[in-house]
Amino acid sequence: MDVDALTAAGVYDPSAPDAQDRLELLTELDRFGLSPTTLAAVDREIGLTFVPILALLDVEGADYTTAEVAAALGVGHDELQVYLRTAGLPAFAADERPFTDEDIEMFRVWGAVRDRIGRELGEQLLRTAGASCARLAESGIATFVQVTSSPDVDTGTTDLERVRYNDESLATYFAAADSFTTLLRHHMRAALQRWQIAGEQSPRQLVRFFVGFVDLVGYTPLSHQLSTDELSAMLDQFESVALRATAAHNGRIVKRIGDEVMFVANTVDAALDIALTMVDEFADPSGATTPRGGVAVGDVLGREGDFYGPAVNLASRAADLAVPDEILVSEEVFEAAQAEQLDGFDFVPAGRRQLKGFPEPVQLWSVSRS
Repeated sequence: MDVDALTAAGVYDPSAPDAQDRLELLTELDRFGLSPTTLAAVDREIGLTFVPILALLDVEGADYTTAEVAAALGVGHDELQVYLRTAGLPAFAADERPFTDEDIEMFRVWGAVRDRIGRELGEQLLRTAGASCARLAESGIATFVQVTSSPDVDTGTTDLERVRYNDESLATYFAAADSFTTLLRHHMRAALQRWQIAGEQSPRQLVRFFVGFVDLVGYTPLSHQLSTDELSAMLDQFESVALRATAAHNGRIVKRIGDEVMFVANTVDAALDIALTMVDEFADPSGATTPRGGVAVGDVLGREGDFYGPAVNLASRAADLAVPDEILVSEEVFEAAQAEQLDGFDFVPAGRRQLKGFPEPVQLWSVSRS
């Protein structure tokens, strides 16, 4: 370790009161192979405790530019750029070398997928995969950042202890990443079951789902009053309740948009129970935030993990009209519940409402548990 170079880069001051502790930290970081200039930049931007993460993500063997990857794959440079954009990856400078042999093999695999199922569907699947990986990556990095200030995790009291904690934690994190294939298989099995049931109910290429939206009334003003940690905890709890409720009925959370979740289910009793469970479990006695929602049913178009169609729009508009602690459902949902002779749910007419995007007023019903 070149102490003079570290001093020149401004990352070490031998006259500082904590010089000895700082030197021990830099000695520990020396094995990650970052230059003094890079260490100084990291120290300014996010802190030296994150060096283990940065060093790990600066993959060994990253020797190829985009032009060299394109040549190895036998495709044009522009075609490779389309792939990168579709996967949601950033643009790289011409002289940058971010790619490895594993990257080239990944590009080959996705090219084979596209050739097998067609360009359009292949790119749809790649977009979904890229977006999912981006969310996982964002969540992973956010977790590492939050852990350093969490009172519930013993990360150490000094920067040196935190560096060692982060270094050791990475092995656990990437072991979890290696398990994604197993987790994906279980989710694909559940998705196949949902699509088989939905496809049997629809004679066309569309699939028939019960679609629900639930959001939190009062979230926006409350978000200005809560600390970042309190706001994060509230949203985590909301998503946790939604995930538990949908998983209990083999439904799926399609997406979360701030304080709102969208879900799908195969049956009317599942959809109603999911929506009402979110209301029951997330009801706030103080009244600061209260859930409300809407449920509709119909043929929907599944695309890139999301769903589109009149039923989706109707459920969303119904949720917007619901009062706090209320679930509004469409006439078709009410009729499905009547046809199934469901016990445990009460329906009250909520009138015919003029909804944005619908040419005629729509009959809605307010549902609650008996």
